[in-house]
Amino acid sequence: MARNNRINGLLSSLVTVLVLSSTFSFFGPTRVFGFTPDFSTNVTVSSITIQPGFWGVLTTVSVDGISGFTGTVSLFATAAPSFAGSLSFFPPTLTFDGDGYPTCGCTSELDVSSASAGIYNITVTGTSGSLAHSDSMTLIVTDDYFTLSAYSLTISQGSGSASLVTLTSVNSFSGTVSLSENAPSVLSASLSPVSVSLSPGSSGVSRLTVAASNSTPTGDYIIGVTGKSGPMVFGVSLTVTVTLAYFVISVSPVSLDIPLGSQKQTLTTVTWLNGFSSAVTLQAVPSSTDLNCVFLNSSSVLTVTESPTGSTSQYLMCTANGAVGAYTVRIYGTSGPYQQLAILPVRVSSSDPTISIQQTVSFDHVVVTINGNVSLDATTKTVTGTILVTMVNSTSGQTGFSKSIAVSLSYGSTARFVLSIPTSSYWLGATCSLNVSSNTASCSVIRDPDLNHGGAIDILDVSQVALAYDSKSGDSRYSAVDDLNADGRIDIFDVAIAAFAYQLPVFG
Repeated sequence: MARNNRINGLLSSLVTVLVLSSTFSFFGPTRVFGFTPDFSTNVTVSSITIQPGFWGVLTTVSVDGISGFTGTVSLFATAAPSFAGSLSFFPPTLTFDGDGYPTCGCTSELDVSSASAGIYNITVTGTSGSLAHSDSMTLIVTDDYFTLSAYSLTISQGSGSASLVTLTSVNSFSGTVSLSENAPSVLSASLSPVSVSLSPGSSGVSRLTVAASNSTPTGDYIIGVTGKSGPMVFGVSLTVTVTLAYFVISVSPVSLDIPLGSQKQTLTTVTWLNGFSSAVTLQAVPSSTDLNCVFLNSSSVLTVTESPTGSTSQYLMCTANGAVGAYTVRIYGTSGPYQQLAILPVRVSSSDPTISIQQTVSFDHVVVTINGNVSLDATTKTVTGTILVTMVNSTSGQTGFSKSIAVSLSYGSTARFVLSIPTSSYWLGATCSLNVSSNTASCSVIRDPDLNHGGAIDILDVSQVALAYDSKSGDSRYSAVDDLNADGRIDIFDVAIAAFAYQLPVFG
């Protein structure tokens, strides 16, 4: 019985192998049940530029067999519009055996000769019996074109560097070249600018910045840069060699926002790695003389040594003494043949930014319009300006109040104040809040929380509202002056409004 079971198992396995072998081959693709043998034709480039009279290999064309295709594929090319040169293939045919593989390779060279100036659409067609498949490319024949060049880089883990991509106009080429980069995922790369305008005979540059993380494997990597102007496309590649890091540089905070005429600092830290212990010389290089950055030794250059903890930190102070704008500070660390780089973005803002207040609010049968500008002094942390307040009766259309009110107060992250608006019945108050980070303003209108008109909302004002708490219109304790939101009752909302306005300055 056991012997019969083993025989049955072997027979079952043999049947499985036979079924699988009818679909798959261990030695190459065979015809798969339900799929028709076929082939594909593909041109390896979408556009290429040559000079008039060029003779030689234009590009390669690949032909791939599908589902066990067997037969010979003949290749030919046509050009439109009328093409004075000649196009030919070597080899002109590709023969596929029974396993779908060509017996002479899967590519053919497309050769061109005696091409005259112009832009042509080249169509490459492969035929085999009734089967035909095509692909196309653009051929530009001109004496006027551009070239790209770039030099290779060597960076260590956790650092970055830059290569200049040079674009050169050849003969009479003129136009804007759009640039793009293609980098391995373990590297970060960016171009600035991403387009360069060229005039005949001129040249231009774009900066390709490449950075490796601390975890990027060491080795050589290829980055491609492509330039495109209309249908004309050229490219260049460069090698980036990533080496082992022996120290890294970091900054905290990672960026600075400095008001013009002020200064801020970042903590620059050097961390030694992989048994390295030599001294490191730091140098801070701002992108403009409008920004001055020095270490605590009052110099942009400082040499540091490893501490027992394996890292050493020094403050870098940057002063904004030029124009408003965006800058970078490149902090180099050098020790013998090794160099690391940290980049510190710096934004210099206006020392006296202006906040515009423009708001119209309806409240208790009147319309209040608030217009004006206030300036922020970053040195003294004060807000000053003049605000025009106008109140119009929404029923009669008559102007009941119009006055330019001067304001001056200190600020932190925000600045809040109240503008008093006297009326014939109850005074109103426009409570304004300025956000100094976003340079925005918002105002709301209620009955004046400065109940005693003392020039500030103090404990007496808050107490007066609290004493009238839980009263409504018609009660002996009710006073419309204390009903800050004018809803006919004095409740927790009125008390909260008074408390929130506590200690705010009042201008009128």
